[in-house]
Amino acid sequence: MIYFLLKVVFMSLVWVLSFYFIPPFLAMIIASYQRRSFKLFTQQTSDFACVITAYKNIEITTNLVKSLLEQHYDKFHIYLVADQCDFDTYPIDDSRLTVLKPATSLSSKVKAILYGYSHFVRKHDTVVVFDPDNLAVPDFLNEIDNYLRAGYIAVQGKRTAKNLDTVYACLDAAGEFYYNHTQRFVPFVLGSSATIAGSGMAIEATFYQDFLQHELELSKGEVIVAEDKMLQIHLVNNGKIIAYADKAIVFDEKVATGEQVTRQRKRWLNSFFLHYVQAIKLMFRGIVKLNWNQTFFGYIISIPPMFILGLSTCLMLFISVFVSLKAVGLAVLIVGMFIITYFGSLKAAGAPKAVFEALSKIHLFVFRQLSAMLGLKQSNKDFLVTEKTKNVGIEELLNNTNNH
Repeated sequence: MIYFLLKVVFMSLVWVLSFYFIPPFLAMIIASYQRRSFKLFTQQTSDFACVITAYKNIEITTNLVKSLLEQHYDKFHIYLVADQCDFDTYPIDDSRLTVLKPATSLSSKVKAILYGYSHFVRKHDTVVVFDPDNLAVPDFLNEIDNYLRAGYIAVQGKRTAKNLDTVYACLDAAGEFYYNHTQRFVPFVLGSSATIAGSGMAIEATFYQDFLQHELELSKGEVIVAEDKMLQIHLVNNGKIIAYADKAIVFDEKVATGEQVTRQRKRWLNSFFLHYVQAIKLMFRGIVKLNWNQTFFGYIISIPPMFILGLSTCLMLFISVFVSLKAVGLAVLIVGMFIITYFGSLKAAGAPKAVFEALSKIHLFVFRQLSAMLGLKQSNKDFLVTEKTKNVGIEELLNNTNNH
């Protein structure tokens, strides 16, 4: 009886893990032989509204604002929404910058973005959303504009690590490199959509405003969990392809401590479980309609978080020992595809040496994510914001990156 139960559990894990490991493995190989390229044009077509949503920390925004003011692009305006930020005068004064200080607390990224909309100095074509700790390379808006000119209404820039100063930061960066390749670059190259990262993305202004207003009305005052996940499903459901601009680089601060990992992952894990059913529905809708974009994108966003897959893989390997020698061989084959996909993606995405070295301590990250699962409900009631402290300028960061 025990052997039968072990075999059932083992085969169930084999089917599930094969479903989530084999397609990414094959997609990565196929995508390595293809690439989409866009020329950098001198003519500028889009008028951008760059919206920065700051919460209780205004100091961290100054370097982002400077990096946007130094863009090699003319048609843009910056809207800094300073929610619950204590300051009298902002240190940067520029005609291209509007600093907004809401009279009452917003405590919501959606509300902050809509607050920015309500203070637009003119009608903009496209809205680009930034977190306060981000930094944009000088050609960011030029690169985004190329994809908009190609007909896309939604474009995700390439987020990459601003800091690799701790083991946790390196492990967090490893996840970003992996997802940049497997969930953004590969799907887009294969004719589907890139996932949205939550910042560094550009959306057609009217489409985005209508979406945010609708979600705010549906929320009825409750905390809106992962509006970026809802947005990407809404875009693909409406027949849109989300482009991935891998040269439109946005530097993003990575978590530096275990406590920050736990806090951040509560929000991320909660958003995955909340939208999992929608992802599966999207995939099957695409299958029925023979729509490749919906099918593959629905599949991609249904893939569980890496630590869940990793723990399931360990369990499968352990059980296989008690089933049969063939079971062990099958388990090893599946694990091999997972390892090749993971390390191949990190290499293809350009992960630095420090990221690979930090993987020896991946168990620390897994433990923190398990802790986060115990507090998932908190992210439905609390506006969980990870504290940002790495205040570095774009020039210094680019110089350090080039030197390494």
